[in-house]
Amino acid sequence: MTEQEAYWVWLSSIDGMGSVTFMRILGVFESAKAACENYKEIPERVKLPQRLRENLAAAASRRYWDTLFAGIEKSGVKVLTRLSAEYPKTLEEIDNPPPVLYFKGTVPDMRQACGMVGSRRPTKKGYVFARGLAKELAAQDVAIISGMARGVDSACHEGALLADGKTVAVMGCGVDVIYPPENVKLYGQILERGAVLSEFKPGEQPKPTNFPQRNRIVAGLSHVLVAGEGGSKSGARITVDFALSQGKDVYAMYCDLKSSVAELPLYLVENGAPMVRSAAEIMRDMGWRMAPGRAASEAGETRAMDADQSRVYALLLRESLTADELSGELGIGIRDLNMLLTVMELDGLIDAQAGGLYVVK
Repeated sequence: MTEQEAYWVWLSSIDGMGSVTFMRILGVFESAKAACENYKEIPERVKLPQRLRENLAAAASRRYWDTLFAGIEKSGVKVLTRLSAEYPKTLEEIDNPPPVLYFKGTVPDMRQACGMVGSRRPTKKGYVFARGLAKELAAQDVAIISGMARGVDSACHEGALLADGKTVAVMGCGVDVIYPPENVKLYGQILERGAVLSEFKPGEQPKPTNFPQRNRIVAGLSHVLVAGEGGSKSGARITVDFALSQGKDVYAMYCDLKSSVAELPLYLVENGAPMVRSAAEIMRDMGWRMAPGRAASEAGETRAMDADQSRVYALLLRESLTADELSGELGIGIRDLNMLLTVMELDGLIDAQAGGLYVVK
């Protein structure tokens, strides 16, 4: 860590110091070091909340500095700042990237990175499918990015590990804090194959306001995002919104869209997102080369739904419709639609019933 990076760590570590305020201070002062040396001038030149003013004054002491860096060294935590050559390039492209990242383990090559998120309480099928899809992607040298939460997040990290692949867990607390605590074994396994990473300083405990910040990093590190079972107002939905705002492709993970835990994938499908059933579609759409002869995963090798199939599926979830009705709703010519419906029947997604009505299986 260079001297200048150490001052970045100090400034970013102050409670209440978000990335926007951090960069505003750097815009006024020559450097983080200059800000530290002239800390009394910061409130005079940059508008700060009273609480942050108080925290800044407390952090200016030698004791704070020594305690901060002693804690980092003792915990074995490593540091990346935006000054570091190793700072992830994808994060540089988002709004308000974190000035500092703390990590344990080894940050893997993330030139192919897929974020995977979903419910903390998925169905058994949803859990198994998420694990299988992550395994299949990791077998293709795709880094799996998630948040180590219960449920879908854990399944995705597990899948990557089963493939002996790369995975990164982005935490809503310090990287030396294992949360949730029951994931202690998973935490250790992730450190062997990748990294646990956070913008929060070591020792910081999880709190609700941390997780939306964490979610923007999950999206920011990823080139593409897959959302599994989850609610329409869940943390996974927040990650989806970040990914969309960052211009990332977002997929709905294959699941039973009629399930009560499928609000998020249903929302995505209704808004034109493809429903993915294997790694092949993601690899193809992203222009990533498939490695020959790699083993299939629990997700199976079923052909993925494309955007038009997903729209058909979403409409048929609501009600049974004829081909003519579907054609009118979707604006797809009847000949092309009939070909689409035939493929979906062969894939076991829909059934044709008496009266020409199509229904979801």
